[in-house]
Amino acid sequence: LAGSWEGQYTGSFNLFLQRLDNPAELSPIAFGQTLSEVVDIAPELSTFTFQAAAGDHVRLRMFDAGNNDFYPAAWLYRPDGTQVCYYLGDPVMDVECALDMDGGYTILAGSWEGQYTGSFNLFLQNLVAPGQVLPISYNHSLTNTISMPLEWHTYQFDGQAGDPLSITIVRLDEALNTSLSLYRPDGSLLCASTSDQTRHTLRCTLDSTATYTLLVGDSAGGVGSYELSVNRFLVMIPLVVH
Repeated sequence: LAGSWEGQYTGSFNLFLQRLDNPAELSPIAFGQTLSEVVDIAPELSTFTFQAAAGDHVRLRMFDAGNNDFYPAAWLYRPDGTQVCYYLGDPVMDVECALDMDGGYTILAGSWEGQYTGSFNLFLQNLVAPGQVLPISYNHSLTNTISMPLEWHTYQFDGQAGDPLSITIVRLDEALNTSLSLYRPDGSLLCASTSDQTRHTLRCTLDSTATYTLLVGDSAGGVGSYELSVNRFLVMIPLVVH
């Protein structure tokens, strides 16, 4: 039954329907991938799906690519159709969700209250078993380019418990607001920071011997090139002369 809230008004409306367990008209999205989509009739929600395992931890980001009043929002559902998490933002939506079931998960993405149309970009990454990973090692630097709004790059390196790290990113384009997020093997966040400075350094100490995952991108959907390095810095101990 669909109509006016209190029943005293007339008018036209649009109606959207989706099945949350075994959805229809869906688009697959891979870990580490950024996709572009358009909502051309309100209150349409775009549907994406991915396979994951219990214990995985995912990060989901969504960006208003049309620079309007779209207010991006996303809902994440388990294989049985129950909701895992939901979040909204303007112009960027950013949420981390812990998964507790094996199987195919569903993302519904669109405008927050459903009354707006527009374009958006969607990014998904598994923080436990990430996809599209680039290797990086201590005391080496590399250059990369964010070519699509909301595109984030994923790096991994092996570290030892107690290693004091200095992760430095130098933006080569003024439009970038660089963001660094370092995750433990279980998907939990170890440290993170965001900066609009040309040179941005994140310092933290590793608390286990393992492979760590580093997400690098722009916090507000900017594009451009950057230089990245991960270094183990020395702790200076003052010399006491007797």
